[in-house]
Amino acid sequence: MRYKEASTSDKQAIRAAKNVDKVGEAFEGRVPRNDGYCRSYGNLRFHQEAFRVVSHWCHLQPDIKRFNAITIEQSERFLLEKSSDVTDKTLSGYAVALEHHLKINCGYSDGPTLHRPPSEIPTILASRAYTHEAINFLRTLQTTRAELSTRICQEAGLRAHELLTLQKVSVDDRAPNQTRQWRDDRFIAGGREHWVRYTVKGKNGLVREVALSPQTAADLERVRHEKPVTVFDRGVKYKTHYDVMGGKSFSNSFSRLSQRQLGHSYGAHGIRHTYAQDRMKELSNRGVDYEISKEIVSQELGHFRPSITDFYLR
Repeated sequence: MRYKEASTSDKQAIRAAKNVDKVGEAFEGRVPRNDGYCRSYGNLRFHQEAFRVVSHWCHLQPDIKRFNAITIEQSERFLLEKSSDVTDKTLSGYAVALEHHLKINCGYSDGPTLHRPPSEIPTILASRAYTHEAINFLRTLQTTRAELSTRICQEAGLRAHELLTLQKVSVDDRAPNQTRQWRDDRFIAGGREHWVRYTVKGKNGLVREVALSPQTAADLERVRHEKPVTVFDRGVKYKTHYDVMGGKSFSNSFSRLSQRQLGHSYGAHGIRHTYAQDRMKELSNRGVDYEISKEIVSQELGHFRPSITDFYLR
């Protein structure tokens, strides 16, 4: 991951993030899980931002000389103060990042567990799914390049950055992760059995298959690069095989369009919620058991916990 130049107040946070950066080794299988190191770029980005927030807070505390000198008690004081400003999810993320920092950078080799106070900010459990009418309307207002990316996300439930990792199964030499037990009944129902298979690389480097309709696959192949092109998104390097909009530029573009035309935005990730709900309906119409359907959809989304599917079904 590329690290940006920073002001003096941020340098300690960046050094701390570099110390927990083991993403490259994780991709090679040399970093075990739950050891305090970051195994994915997304996790590393969050740690870097969390360290920046905590480091700035430390700078204002008269009893803390520097970020690497923070104690367990001071860390819990930070979490308590932040509980009035951020949601439970963000607060939990700060706690995990601090636990890793204390273990790796501050000499607490036993890996302390910090007390997590409840957030004072209510969590609103509202649906983030777009209707098909809304997505299709927004597609009519997009450029050809952006519309193709939206259509791919709509058909395959991709994350924005996964658009940059698309490879065709019948052409490119990349298979889904063999360490996972993939269900054989993925992509059944809805006519998807005969769709064209591609692979994408998602969280923690997980490579999975996705399916695109013949028309969308044909449109995608028309913008295939002769040779992979290197692009950077959020500091991460990708070798993309297709000239599609993806990552932060796609997310920002879609969110701005949604806000302008619909008066609200669920972000490009909202299309992923729509995909999950569509697939549950398709599988239900096929007569597939509800719990099995959740497991199928969770794998199609790049998760291996059916309970995660519940989050998308609100």
